[in-house]
Amino acid sequence: MFLVSKKANLLAYRTKDGVFSIVNMADGKTTATIKHDEKAAPTHVGCISPDGQTLTLISRGQDTTSEKKLGGRVKFNADLEAVLTHEKADGKASAVTTYSIASGKIVSTREVFYNASAHQTAYAFHHKSDVHVVTYGDVNMRLPTTGDPELYRTTVMAYGFGVTHDGSRFAVGSMINNGALFDTGKPKKQKIEGATPNPGFPEYYKTMVFDADNNMYGLTGDLRLFRVDDKNKMYVIKPVM
Repeated sequence: MFLVSKKANLLAYRTKDGVFSIVNMADGKTTATIKHDEKAAPTHVGCISPDGQTLTLISRGQDTTSEKKLGGRVKFNADLEAVLTHEKADGKASAVTTYSIASGKIVSTREVFYNASAHQTAYAFHHKSDVHVVTYGDVNMRLPTTGDPELYRTTVMAYGFGVTHDGSRFAVGSMINNGALFDTGKPKKQKIEGATPNPGFPEYYKTMVFDADNNMYGLTGDLRLFRVDDKNKMYVIKPVM
């Protein structure tokens, strides 16, 4: 597992014994290590704060006694109210643990009803004081510092995902002609225009990254590089091979 804060220029990676090493990407030196109890709270996703002060880890869904398990399943494309009802009664919860990078000690820990691992691949990032989790299954979460998680959808499955250095904007994409940008915390979908798929097999988004000026670059499943300008227009640069 690799977690990156581009704004703080830090990278965290996990070893087999649950130790997260914090690396300064400018010189490659390890600046801190954090020991996390992976047996008690196996990490599903995490993020470094933009100021480089904290590391937040969100566990896979674990059995909990705080919920009355009703059983059953929720449809993949169910409305959020149905998903919320299921999340609060599936007998699973996630542990959210925040560590001080400077000391390696726990700053806060709590249990939330949101089960990130139920929605497959997940990406986490900070925006202001909130932590967001965006998932392949498009059941996403905003987690404030206090209070319950808030669920939301983008209407785009996150085959590919990218976020600006400060967390103010993020991008998701499934099929190459179904990519979108969002201002974090706002529901308005800004469709990526000008995306033309290769003929033949379906082409999907794979990787999206933003530079310091919020220009976006990415790679598709057909190994084509692309750029998206500030008007949300895509320019295919060239195939990698």
